[in-house]
Amino acid sequence: MIKTSTLPTTSSLKNTETSETKEEINLPAFAEPSALSINNILNYSKSLKIFKSEFVKEIEVVNS
Repeated sequence: MIKTSTLPTTSSLKNTETSETKEEINLPAFAEPSALSINNILNYSKSLKIFKSEFVKEIEVVNS
């Protein structure tokens, strides 16, 4: 098997490290959903049931 890759030079490694650092600094801070919101979505998905029907394509039921 012939390997056809080349090793990066040290100068390109330095440029890569500085560009990654600049990207991390320039990224905006994102807001995260609260734990309550995540739990509500998960509980909804657990209680959702979808049945196939002959008259209607699907019937969605949310068990409480």
